Amino acid sequence: MPLKPGNRMDASEIAEWMGISRQHFTLSCRRGQVPNAYQSRGGHWRVRYSKEFEEWFLLRVGMPTDFFIGGPTPQSYESFNDRMSEERRQVEMLEKALKKRQKLLRQAEKSERRIQQELNGGDAS
Repeated sequence: MPLKPGNRMDASEIAEWMGISRQHFTLSCRRGQVPNAYQSRGGHWRVRYSKEFEEWFLLRVGMPTDFFIGGPTPQSYESFNDRMSEERRQVEMLEKALKKRQKLLRQAEKSERRIQQELNGGDAS
């Protein structure tokens, strides 16, 4: 689910995104270091998503929050499609080069057999 201001996230989810333990994240919440963090009635830590939280998250994790929050953008799909097209072209070029090399190897093997036969035939005379 894409997050919007006001959406709630649980401590486990955020800790996983940050690559830290849930316990470490909840300790930060207890210390008041996480913007918009609160404890539910059941005692679980949650965070209300906001721009302030997003900035806090970026400072600690150092990656675009859209990767986790907004999901892929049309530009990222275009970029992916462009990369895939380029990779397909590279694969086609490599396949052509491989076929050419295989052809050259077959020709070399054929020449080697012919030379070997000539040498063997020359020894018998």
